[in-house]
Amino acid sequence: MSQDTETSKPLDSFVFCQPSESLNGALRFQSVNSEWLGQARELLDQYNTLSDWTRLKELEDLVRACGVEFKFVDIAEEKYKFLSDLVTVPFEVNSPWFKEGNDLFPFQHIGLNLAESLERVLLQWDTGGGKTLAG
Repeated sequence: MSQDTETSKPLDSFVFCQPSESLNGALRFQSVNSEWLGQARELLDQYNTLSDWTRLKELEDLVRACGVEFKFVDIAEEKYKFLSDLVTVPFEVNSPWFKEGNDLFPFQHIGLNLAESLERVLLQWDTGGGKTLAG
């Protein structure tokens, strides 16, 4: 098995994360580790991108369980950290109408965190957006 030139670890010790030029910078996850590959199919789409960012923790847990580690290529680590924060940092709603015990759905946390990170944004909370959680 070939080795990584920086760490001298075998290549099957890594899950490579890199931005895809053909997919507009979407992060792709690839590995030669057969155990990881077999289990990651449930989380990755046909382009080896994470099909649902709400499942990022599952991907990280799988990396640990298979005894491999992420190896980031180019600006992938910066993009990964940004996306990880969107997923893991809960968006806080400060509203008198938001009842105790109600919470946003994971996709809402991601979308609202992303909107908050933009310089200018117009947010339209439309039909089917989960407003009943607040009422």
